[in-house]
Amino acid sequence: MSKILYLANAGDIHTARWVNAIAKKGNSVTLLTVQPMERCVPVDPAVRVRQLYWHGGAGYYLNVPEVRRWIKEIQPDLMHAHYATGYGTLARLVGFHPTITSAWGSDILVFPKKSIFHRALLVNNLKYADYIASTSRVMAEEMTQLISPCNPIALTPFGVDCGCFSPKPEKSDADIIIGTVKKLERIYGIDFLIDAFALVKRGYQGGRKLKLKIYGKGPLEGQLRKLAIKRGVMEDTDFCGYVRHEDLPSVFNSFSVSVALSRSESFGVSVLEASACGVPVVVSDVGGLPEVVLNGKTGFIVGAGKVDEAATAILNILHKPEMAAQMGESGRRHVLQYYSWEDSVNKMLSLYDMVVRNNSSVQKRA
Repeated sequence: MSKILYLANAGDIHTARWVNAIAKKGNSVTLLTVQPMERCVPVDPAVRVRQLYWHGGAGYYLNVPEVRRWIKEIQPDLMHAHYATGYGTLARLVGFHPTITSAWGSDILVFPKKSIFHRALLVNNLKYADYIASTSRVMAEEMTQLISPCNPIALTPFGVDCGCFSPKPEKSDADIIIGTVKKLERIYGIDFLIDAFALVKRGYQGGRKLKLKIYGKGPLEGQLRKLAIKRGVMEDTDFCGYVRHEDLPSVFNSFSVSVALSRSESFGVSVLEASACGVPVVVSDVGGLPEVVLNGKTGFIVGAGKVDEAATAILNILHKPEMAAQMGESGRRHVLQYYSWEDSVNKMLSLYDMVVRNNSSVQKRA
C-alpha cells in the first residue's frame, strides 16, 4: 500500500474517478483542493478530502505552508498534482519529491500560448516534476517541444467504465438525434456543429425527424441560440444544459451520431464514452481526437472547421444504417481493447510503483 497525496480540483468528476479508483486498490489517499467543499464531487469515504484555506488563483501560492504541514503529517510516498498550471505551480513551490504532474489539456495546449510569462510558468512546473502523466500522445509531443530534454512522460488516458457505458438497444424510432456533450465554449466548436446540422437537414433523405441535442453549459449559450435561429434550425435544436456523469450513458444511447467538432481537444473522453455505447462518432482532426477514432471504422474524422465535411460524414452515417451499426460495434471493441477504465487505473498504478521504487533506490544510494 502506498500513501498518495493529491493536489487537484475536487470539483471535477475526473479527479473523483482517479482518487476513488486508487483508494479502492488499497492505497491511502488524501486529496487537498483549492475549491470550496460545496463544489466538490462526492468521493469514496476511504478518500480523505481537505479544502485548503486560500481559494482562487492566489491559493496556488498562499497554500504552500499548509500543504507542507500536511506532508509532514501524512509522510506520503508520492505527491500527484493534477493540472500542470495551477496545481502544478503549488506542487513546485511546496518542494516535495517524488512528484508526478498530470497534464489535462488546456494547461498544455492553450495556457502557454497566452504570453511568454504563461509559457515560462508552465515550463518551470513541468521541469520540476519527477514524472509527467499525459492523457494523449499529442500532449506528450507538445510537452517535449516545451521542455528539452523532457522529463519522463507516461501515457495515462481517461478510460471508460465499459460496464456503465454500454449499448442499450431500446432507442426510440421517433427522432434521429445528432448530439454532443461539451461545454458551450468557443474551443469546442458548437457553432460548427449547428452550421453542419443545418446542412444535414437540407441533405437528409430519410423520413424521420432530425433533432440536434446539445448537452452542456457555458458562456456562449446565448450566441449559439442566436446562431441556431439564424440558420433556421432552432425549433429542432435542444440546449439540454448540464448533465450528470451518471446520466451520460443514457444520453449517449439516445444519440444516432455523437459529434465533436472542437477547435482544440486534448483527448476526447466523451467520444470514447459514445463509442463504448455503440454510437458512431464524427470528430474534427485536432489534438487528441484522431487518437481515439479509427477513421471509417468507428466513425469519421473531418477537417477542423470544415462544416461541409462534417455534414457529409453525418449524412453518410444516417443514410447507411448497416454501416452505422458496424461502426458502433467496432467503436465498442476499440474502447474495450485500448481504453477501458480498469486498464487506465492499472497504468497509473504501474507509474506510481515505478516512481516509489525509483525514489527508494535514490534514497538508499544517498
